[in-house]
Amino acid sequence: MTKQGYIRNQKILQNRLMNKYIGPVQKALQSNIPDYVAIVEEHGIEQGLNIIHGRAMINTEIGKVVMSLYQDAAKMAEKTFRISKAAPVINMFSFVQSVIRYFSKYLLEMVVLPISMTTKDQIERILKQAIKEGWGVEKTVSKIKDPDLTKYRARMIVRTESVRAMNYAQLKAADNAKYQTEKQWIAIEDKRTRASHSHLGVDGERRDLYDQFSNGLLFPGDPDGPPEETINCRCTLGYFLKTDLEGNYVPKNNPVHSTEPV
Repeated sequence: MTKQGYIRNQKILQNRLMNKYIGPVQKALQSNIPDYVAIVEEHGIEQGLNIIHGRAMINTEIGKVVMSLYQDAAKMAEKTFRISKAAPVINMFSFVQSVIRYFSKYLLEMVVLPISMTTKDQIERILKQAIKEGWGVEKTVSKIKDPDLTKYRARMIVRTESVRAMNYAQLKAADNAKYQTEKQWIAIEDKRTRASHSHLGVDGERRDLYDQFSNGLLFPGDPDGPPEETINCRCTLGYFLKTDLEGNYVPKNNPVHSTEPV
């Protein structure tokens, strides 16, 4: 498959996930807004700010929605991606479960806590602005309830998590081939792509499936990478079967790479 083919396939799958999950993610983001509103209505703006600042306001719904997104991304990858016709058919249940197990390790630290903290920070900024500008409780509550507060964030979260999930799921699917396989970093070359070495600089770079690229990432969206390198990333991966000097595919010595993350 060509570079543009890989990019096109990722956009198609990502659009499906965006269409399905932006609404549920935004609803999940808003699920604990009533808790903030109740504090402000009961205690007032200044005291409410102090109470909210001192509490861990954890969003319990966002993790459920994002896990569902991971599951759908895994199913899409299994149905649409095979490195070669020689690759055996993947057991769907086992494949999806392996993807879920991988991401479940990161769910609390990578998704639930950062998203909860960002919501809390947004609410605190509103309350500080309310104090500075002398808003009443009614106006302050209306600002907290404003759906635009979560609209952009929902899109960013779905975009980030869908790319992350699709790249890992396709990596797992590629590992199902009977032959040794390389992956290639594919960056979308436009003004929105990170121009540093970390993305455009590794465009076209090849590595074994479970080796890191020179930017330190295992795949675009790698949860072990820093947020500034993964949030809103649109890169993808291409795959190539290794050949020997005679042009024959090189069979695997072992069915699973010894350094595969589990």
